[in-house]
Amino acid sequence: LTKMYERNRESGSVWVTMKRSMMKRLPKRGERPPPEQVLNDPEWVRLIRASDGKKKISTTVETKAAEKFSRSLSLVQMASMDGLQELKKPSKKERK
Repeated sequence: LTKMYERNRESGSVWVTMKRSMMKRLPKRGERPPPEQVLNDPEWVRLIRASDGKKKISTTVETKAAEKFSRSLSLVQMASMDGLQELKKPSKKERK
């Protein structure tokens, strides 16, 4: 992810998405799993995807490690934000 941000530092974008996933086969459309299976088997993980339009990477993070991963991800993103340009706001006189 760091390398992806470095490649796109001058120009370009990086998209990062997070999604909750069960990471197992879901029942067919119209069928419902038994309620006891849903309650007894909560294997939720987070699916993390990143893309810069040319290259895609993805990984899964267990629920136990999600908070640590989120902190690490925010550090990488904050370190990569120095390439942003400030937006110039028009003054009140220019708006009128």
